[in-house]
Amino acid sequence: MAIPFGIYPCIVFPNSKIESIEYFQEGERGIKGKVKTLRFTLMGNSFIAFDMDASESPGLNWSISLYINCADEIMFNNIFGKLAESGNILMGPEKIGNLRKTSWVTDKYGLTWQVVWE
Repeated sequence: MAIPFGIYPCIVFPNSKIESIEYFQEGERGIKGKVKTLRFTLMGNSFIAFDMDASESPGLNWSISLYINCADEIMFNNIFGKLAESGNILMGPEKIGNLRKTSWVTDKYGLTWQVVWE
């Protein structure tokens, strides 16, 4: 069963929750029933996501990524494992400089994450 993006952050990251979901209605610019605005908290940080038509979206690539600073190795392994499970590992996990573990992972939605344990 596919996990809708709306609950995806809450499964992968601790201290995360969905704040609200608003759907497109008949007569609005967008496909009725698709997500118009999804507000969620990811590890205490607020985000907004949209379900846009591909023709209106710039698309995703690994040149922009979200940085996740993990408190310990267990947290790192848990988050990295869940993202990598159905995603694509671009780098790591490995030690780089003063960072104990770091990795870049593109998840199943095409969003790239830097998962780091300092």
